[in-house]
Amino acid sequence: WKDNLTLFTTDAKTSRNSSRINAAAAEILVTEAEKTVNPLKKQKLLDDALYYINRTKYIDSDYYAICDISGRIYFASKNYEMALDSYLDCIKKNENPITYNNIFAVGVNAYNDTAVHVAHRAFKFLTEKFPENIDYLYHLSLTYRYMEKFDSAIIILNKIIALDTCHSDAYNQLGEIFSRYYGNFNKGEKYFKKAVECDSTNYSALENLGVLYGIVHRPADALYYFKKAYEIDPYNKNLLRNIGLAYQNLGMQDSANHFLNR
Repeated sequence: WKDNLTLFTTDAKTSRNSSRINAAAAEILVTEAEKTVNPLKKQKLLDDALYYINRTKYIDSDYYAICDISGRIYFASKNYEMALDSYLDCIKKNENPITYNNIFAVGVNAYNDTAVHVAHRAFKFLTEKFPENIDYLYHLSLTYRYMEKFDSAIIILNKIIALDTCHSDAYNQLGEIFSRYYGNFNKGEKYFKKAVECDSTNYSALENLGVLYGIVHRPADALYYFKKAYEIDPYNKNLLRNIGLAYQNLGMQDSANHFLNR
């Protein structure tokens, strides 16, 4: 015996018809892959894990561990669609909080990697199961916005506000939708201000207010909110540029140059 990896992969070669041993080999391989930084080594481990879990399916397709280990393999491979399908299969066999958390993780990572159709499926499923879970609802609204289904996003965001009357990020998203996509700056301003009222450190809402006031030619108000955002992140290049332009629009060229040069 050397280590678990050697033990289980050796057993899988000698006991080819054991679903448990093949699943154990797949599990230890994906566990090693999750800890591996080298991309080539990681992919080799994942390919081997997939080989053993597929062999497990051939031996005993009803074995519960198959869906969970498959989900981990596909998730680590960034094959989010197959990961989601695997975890949904797990839910059918045995509902448990860990699998729901895994589905949420698939949705978040799929969204961040622009596999938005997978993220939407994940969050739609979760919100149907847990219709008052604000995290699930909020992420679902982000997928609707990405897909430019703004009316659907607004419905979900309003549902969030009904559940949490001071959800700063929901107000900020509403502000962005109305100001950026519908050109309704009055509504946008109202929602951004509510976002800041609920959370004075909401950087995105502060910056959005600055941008909105810059667009409607209110440089003093724009500067006020840009400076508030500056207190949170003084090294953001885009923000420094916006502060410089606001000073420039106010005729304060020395201050404008200072921030533009930074």
